[in-house]
Amino acid sequence: MSTYFSAPQRQLPATLLRILIGAWYLPHVYGKIVGFDNAAGFFAKAGLQPGNAFVVLAGVAELAVALALIFGVFTRYAALGSALIMAVAAYAIVAVGGWGWAWSGGGIEYLVFWGIVSLIVFAQARGK
Repeated sequence: MSTYFSAPQRQLPATLLRILIGAWYLPHVYGKIVGFDNAAGFFAKAGLQPGNAFVVLAGVAELAVALALIFGVFTRYAALGSALIMAVAAYAIVAVGGWGWAWSGGGIEYLVFWGIVSLIVFAQARGK
């Protein structure tokens, strides 16, 4: 019995992680649609003006990244885009609420985690 995994078995964790990252964006896209005015107000308060345009830009970017990661299309670009989206989101959180780390207190911990995970997918998706 071999202790080595086959190539598809070795790729399974990375594939599941990629799909999970993409799926995590979908509720955020939905939230921007149903809470458009609130999201626009938040973006404007963060200095991303005009707020309405940034909500649309963020929603389109998040949906594109989500679909690309879920379906494994342009994975490297999508994962890098995901990390950039997380960086902008972290900036907005700090701009509106001040510096905070713990996600339970409105901090950027959650965003930093998903940004790092996105960079890991980026690094592992050579040529994809």
